[in-house]
Amino acid sequence: MSGSGRSAAQKLVSVIVPVYNVKDYLRPCVDSIIGQTYQELEILLVDDGSTDGCGDLCDEYQQKDSRIQVIHKPHGEVSSARNAGLEICKGEYVSFVDSDDVLHPQFIECLYNACEAEQCAMAICRFRTDTNWDRPLIEGAHTERKKAAEFVEHYYDRDHNQIIVVWNKLYRREVIGDIRFPEGKIHEDEYTTVKYVYRAQSIVFVDEVLYCYTKRPGSIVHQEFNLKRLDMLGAYLERREFYHENGETQWEIREEYFYLSALLDYYSKLKKYLPEEKEKQKELLELYREAYRNYEKSRWNGKRRLLYGVCRMCPEIYTKIKGK
Repeated sequence: MSGSGRSAAQKLVSVIVPVYNVKDYLRPCVDSIIGQTYQELEILLVDDGSTDGCGDLCDEYQQKDSRIQVIHKPHGEVSSARNAGLEICKGEYVSFVDSDDVLHPQFIECLYNACEAEQCAMAICRFRTDTNWDRPLIEGAHTERKKAAEFVEHYYDRDHNQIIVVWNKLYRREVIGDIRFPEGKIHEDEYTTVKYVYRAQSIVFVDEVLYCYTKRPGSIVHQEFNLKRLDMLGAYLERREFYHENGETQWEIREEYFYLSALLDYYSKLKKYLPEEKEKQKELLELYREAYRNYEKSRWNGKRRLLYGVCRMCPEIYTKIKGK
């Protein structure tokens, strides 16, 4: 078996991998974790009720490497699997890896060293959709220390995808704390990652491509528009409440904008792609009008007040204005 005792100078990193019916992808993923240059790892493979033999493959890996622990559980989707890993992990740092993705050999090393050197509670790196790494061997990663507010402020700009996903990061355990993923939802990252970012206060950005993200055809988020997409609405509401509780008025208002816009956008998509869902269309309009009625509109800018006021009477105009 590989995996020796932990060095006193290095801190244990827990790597949580939710596994469900990805047998064709699992070996490259786990091999890339085992092969990390940073070896002080606790690797938690959470078999989420797989039916394709993934559970047996996880057990096989556990026999080969003492750092690997396998959890077998009934199927509950990715949030449930990640939460199961969080409940038992022992590392001072935590990272999440999706079971169809692949890590650069120095993923953990670069993020860990950056956190320790900069005294930050969280590190973020770039990702891509192939393993043609820009720098196969990294000697001295390019890093930049930033306040968490900078990431939150630019949450919806061109770097949104780098910020929102949960898996291209390394977290101090206390950043995660009692925050858990919403079970039964897609877009689960949208509920949690901003909270982690906000808690971290200071974050180090590692300007290196260290994570390979697989766009798997069968995954839920790559399917055609469906009712599960509406799970995103709950994320907007939860983030708005989070910012409200923390006195971050400007970001609270921003979430109001995105919630109202999403309601109008999803209403339009339901009419176009799921015209038979009349009750759901009606429900979205009721939610929109209720939110418009209850929100403090005097805080909005003039364009938003005009847009959302007009859409309250004629929601179809939203897609014409936005050109969708």
